[in-house]
Amino acid sequence: QYIDELQSIMGTNATLGMKMILQIVSGSLAGNSTSDIFTGLIDGTPPTVEAPSGARSMGFWKTHNDERNAFINTSVSLSSVFLSANELNYYLSLQGKKSMLDKAKQQLAALLLNIASSLSPSTQLNAGELEILLLLNPAYWTSATVGDAKTEIETAILSLTNLEHAKDLGDEINNRDVKTQ
Repeated sequence: QYIDELQSIMGTNATLGMKMILQIVSGSLAGNSTSDIFTGLIDGTPPTVEAPSGARSMGFWKTHNDERNAFINTSVSLSSVFLSANELNYYLSLQGKKSMLDKAKQQLAALLLNIASSLSPSTQLNAGELEILLLLNPAYWTSATVGDAKTEIETAILSLTNLEHAKDLGDEINNRDVKTQ
């Protein structure tokens, strides 16, 4: 029965992709079983990805492909450093020994993904984050936002100055929610 229904759907040429899960309800794989078939993704539409709440670490963005892919184009549009999704992915996924520039770009990539998904640029920096930002630009002596931090990190990367502070600031913001749990 399910195969006939599936063939009729496929015969319409409307099927772009399919995901099927077969659950054996009783019996065995020897051919004497009854099953329920659950289908999804019949029309090829990718599953909806929930935006993570708050900030996520660089490690989260490296290992959660669906979430990263859902927000990567917006992240690139927010950036003056990364010119393409491929470039952002390249720096985010770097392994092994890296230069300080590469480390700063990795943290910036994660920060951009956080901003694109759920971390508002108007979010106020906490005291630890502000302390690092002041090392990049002392003009922020009373308060600053995540958006200000993004700007200063990008400025440091583009000017090849204060790269360690830029990396540290990105890391501090990207891990802010982990530290408060």
